[in-house]
Amino acid sequence: MNEVWGYGAQAEFHDLFMEGAWASLEPYVREEFGALDETSLVLDVGAGTGLGVRELGRATQAEIVALEPDLVMRSMLLTQVMADPGLAARTTVVAGRAPTDLGYLPTPADGFLCTYVLGHLTPADRRALFVWLSGSLRPGSTGLVTLSSDDSTARKDVQIRRVGRQEYRAIHRREANGRCETRYEVWLDQRLLRSRTFPWNWVEVTFDDLARDLADLELTAEVLTAGLTRIVRPSGPVVDEVL
Repeated sequence: MNEVWGYGAQAEFHDLFMEGAWASLEPYVREEFGALDETSLVLDVGAGTGLGVRELGRATQAEIVALEPDLVMRSMLLTQVMADPGLAARTTVVAGRAPTDLGYLPTPADGFLCTYVLGHLTPADRRALFVWLSGSLRPGSTGLVTLSSDDSTARKDVQIRRVGRQEYRAIHRREANGRCETRYEVWLDQRLLRSRTFPWNWVEVTFDDLARDLADLELTAEVLTAGLTRIVRPSGPVVDEVL
């Protein structure tokens, strides 16, 4: 069986292949938000299944508010939150998408996460998101965003994860023309049980794109590591140049 479907239908496979990505982000989440106490507020914009909320819960004592539009992903997010009574007591899950539903989030915020999200937004929506953040973050607050590389070469990557008797494979393909898709396969021994193909509704967003998104806003940006950038709302006047 080979199907094409909407974003939420990949939720079955999503977390199987995100462990390495979040392991690399965890130290930065702890560094950015670890000093915040229970009087602080951190937003997770596009929280998905809750992997970022889980890391925030480990890193900080702050209140967490998570925004997620997809019903299936949001259901998994709530399940993850409810599995930890301490996290459930200080985490609010809001049904909505950026930027149209940002008004449902409490402000001012002391920090934010926006991971693996920007590529789903149009340039106009990205700009609207950062305009809102510029006016909704406390001076001195920081956020973390993930970006794309500027490598547009065709490539194929395969990830494999075994659960019980079955082997799960994620086959990511990117063509030189920018077309991308992921095919998920489930194998038992040498037999393919089922497969599904997910075309990426994704735009590559680089640091240069981000710099344009932040132009004239009360926000600056700096690269922390490949694919990860810190956004800062400075305590003092913002310089014209994005660092």
